[in-house]
Amino acid sequence: MGGGNHCLSQWKTVMFGTRITFLMSTVGNSTNIFWQECPVGRAERQKLLNQKGCVLWITGLSGSGLLSKLSS
Repeated sequence: MGGGNHCLSQWKTVMFGTRITFLMSTVGNSTNIFWQECPVGRAERQKLLNQKGCVLWITGLSGSGLLSKLSS
């Protein structure tokens, strides 16, 4: 689940289709990020590229050591 030292009670469970995602909070989330429709569907893209898509959004301060945590 990740999240370092965060208590489980701080996590909010969100369902996206059949996938369960854990969020720390919805307070302060950006309001200017929107889902973009695409003429190529997910299944078509996966078949064409022979891979599944994934977004890994890493945020933090420069030099905070996040990359060293991910690479270890």
